[in-house]
Amino acid sequence: MKLYKLIAQTVAWKPNANWEHNRDKLLVYIQKSLLPSGSGIDCGTKLCETLGKNGSFKLTLEFHHMNENGMYDGWTQHEIIVKPDLQFEFVMDIRGKDRNQIKDYLGDIYDACLREEVDDEKLKKELWK
Repeated sequence: MKLYKLIAQTVAWKPNANWEHNRDKLLVYIQKSLLPSGSGIDCGTKLCETLGKNGSFKLTLEFHHMNENGMYDGWTQHEIIVKPDLQFEFVMDIRGKDRNQIKDYLGDIYDACLREEVDDEKLKKELWK
């Protein structure tokens, strides 16, 4: 299953008392192990559960910028709204300041990440040890 489908299904999952812990565990695993972290996305990516309508979800991140001398020189905050699309599987709306055309870079990174296949067997082993 592709990562964007796993996220959409997990966000839309209505937990009951018996399954709530498993859902929360899966959300934490997705954030820590499957979403981008590092290479400027130094605080990782957060998965927000607040959208969840029609299979959509929101990711938030902060990007740590460098200047031409390789020195860190500030942060920008971004939201990525991911919505289902019949033609392209999903579309992303990247919000936040487009400092140094960072939105193009983020679009490439998150598009590739969300289209990755998740290894179901590895996921089961990690979550249900």
